[in-house]
Amino acid sequence: MIQFDLQNKVVFVFDGDHQVGKEIIRLYTEAGAKILFLSRTAPEDESIFILKYKDGSSSNDIGPVNLENSSFLQGLPDLHQIDIIINNLETDTGKEIIDITPEEWENVMFINLDVPFQLIKMITPLMEKQNDGVIINVSSTSAIDGGNGDTAYAASKSALESMNKALSRELASSNIRVNAVSVGKYDTSDSIPLGRKVTASEIANIILMLTTPMASYMNGQTILLDGGKTLA
Repeated sequence: MIQFDLQNKVVFVFDGDHQVGKEIIRLYTEAGAKILFLSRTAPEDESIFILKYKDGSSSNDIGPVNLENSSFLQGLPDLHQIDIIINNLETDTGKEIIDITPEEWENVMFINLDVPFQLIKMITPLMEKQNDGVIINVSSTSAIDGGNGDTAYAASKSALESMNKALSRELASSNIRVNAVSVGKYDTSDSIPLGRKVTASEIANIILMLTTPMASYMNGQTILLDGGKTLA
């Protein structure tokens, strides 16, 4: 495996709790990066996030995230940069439109679109000052084919991919690259040409590659990670 040296990089992972987030944190930690990540300490209330900081083997809580005030980013006195943003936040309802309540619709849009927008908006000025940065948004093939019929989820991911494209144009002049990885979340193994589902490690690997100099000319793209099912 190619070894990446990210000793001087600070990576902000928007969800460090689920399997993919943990794998992303593991990979970047092995590469020597410092990690900021969000943790949902109250699963019953998805709007509550705690910012945590990981440097090597040590990890500590910074405090709650206030989406209306970026001062929470100042919890680390030595934090002068954020080099890589990985937006892997998501939630869904698993419901068809006739069963989705307005509150459930709003929550899916809040987690999948509003929170990433607000966090990226807060961090972008820091990247612009650095004249360098990479943003990765984790999307879903539901944005293309509607997935299993979860309307709110599919709509939020379609909007996220549109935001991804717009950001890639807007931020390119500041040497900030913006790309997305679209994962086949609801695919069953018998519908995938490769005959199996994607693993958390495979998702993390492609994200890592997109944030290194190996992908230095890739911008505004959505990479399909679906084993060849969508072919579009």
